[in-house]
Amino acid sequence: MERAAGTRGSVIASLVIGWLLAASLLAATPVLAAKTMTIKPATLKTATATEPYEQTLSANGGTAPYTFTLESGSLPEGIALSPGGELTGTANTAGTSTFTMLATDSSSPTRTVSKTFSLTVALDLAPKSLHAYKAGAPVYVPLTASGGSGSYEFTLASGTLPETVSLSSEPGFQALSGEAYPAGTYTFAIQAKDKSTGATGTREYKLKVRLSMSPEKGSLPEASVGQSYFATANLVGGSGNYSYAVTEGALPEGLVLGQEQTSATFSGTPQKAESVKFTLTGTDVETGAQVSAKYRLKVSAIAFPKGLVELEEADKEGSFRGRDFVFFAITKEAKGLVHGTMQDGDGSTGKWTYTLATNAIDFDWPEISGSEGFPYHGTCSQASEECTGTQPFGTFVLRVGAL
Repeated sequence: MERAAGTRGSVIASLVIGWLLAASLLAATPVLAAKTMTIKPATLKTATATEPYEQTLSANGGTAPYTFTLESGSLPEGIALSPGGELTGTANTAGTSTFTMLATDSSSPTRTVSKTFSLTVALDLAPKSLHAYKAGAPVYVPLTASGGSGSYEFTLASGTLPETVSLSSEPGFQALSGEAYPAGTYTFAIQAKDKSTGATGTREYKLKVRLSMSPEKGSLPEASVGQSYFATANLVGGSGNYSYAVTEGALPEGLVLGQEQTSATFSGTPQKAESVKFTLTGTDVETGAQVSAKYRLKVSAIAFPKGLVELEEADKEGSFRGRDFVFFAITKEAKGLVHGTMQDGDGSTGKWTYTLATNAIDFDWPEISGSEGFPYHGTCSQASEECTGTQPFGTFVLRVGAL
């Protein structure tokens, strides 16, 4: 009996020691505090009136997933909140709204956190972007805004405009206007302000002005065989230190490419009738920028008459009958003949032919009644730029450079 009692005492002692050890371990283990719940982001990005908006809220520190609700205040009209925290929609009116969001987690019991936000809706500016311009080209870009009262003031918020472009905010003339010059890339921001509410909106722009050639392309002034010729082309918008070269095709026989100050020159005396196409490339020596232009240059077999010419008529006795101005246009040159049309100041038209071998011009002008034609025949002198001849009622003289 004494041995049994001793065994019971040992068991009891062991249990007491175990309880004391467990209690000691429990006392040594720290109790983890619950994490603080937060809502992100710290601030909301700005919305733009009439443009779609999207911003996502998130929460942490609790048990996901989280549910978001509007606790107080109101969202901008057109913007909605989803339970998942997405702010989406299109606000039509500029202004600032303040509201409080509530995030609820999925723990049991649930935990919540609130955060107050301000969402600003800015005015929307148009156009949204600017196209590139060639140096020297006119610039006119009307500016408009939406999301406000309709009465706006536009100012340059930052950056620099081309030196020949200005910003006007006068009523009825709210625009960027002027001339694209000089070449370069210009970055700037324009701000619109609602005169009634004070709401603002800003848009950044990039305006690129490219080096250009003048004339840009097409036909150069017409030349004539045996007549001195001079024409120019030049780069626009660069440093002023330029070089030029014919990179495709060739100039008419007898003409050469030169340079006079900043311009390319085409000069000389053409030797034969022809029509050539060539490419002129200009280089800004300081920047390396290049521009090419394709030109057509026609060398006519006849120097006179063409263009605007004075017609003076006399009767058979030589008395003055009248004076008119006639426009001669060349339509075809082939096999020693030049064909063309003519039109006088009254709008009457006729046709003419110039024979190279005889240096003579024949043309037929309808009578006023239109029943038959008046045959004219004359001899032209390239040197004197004058043509004299006869017609049924007397004589005539054509003179160039009369105006």
